[in-house]
Amino acid sequence: MIISEMQRKLATWAVTDPSLRIQRLLRLITQPEWLAEAARITLSSKGAH
Repeated sequence: MIISEMQRKLATWAVTDPSLRIQRLLRLITQPEWLAEAARITLSSKGAH
């Protein structure tokens, strides 16, 4: 899963249906694959260490 694509989707969903923004975010961050990719990207950035 590409993080930037998911960020765009979440932003679009939040605008179109604000009542679902938290539920969708919670479902997303409970996916191990998504968390692993987000951690990899974050830890590989210059300021991470």
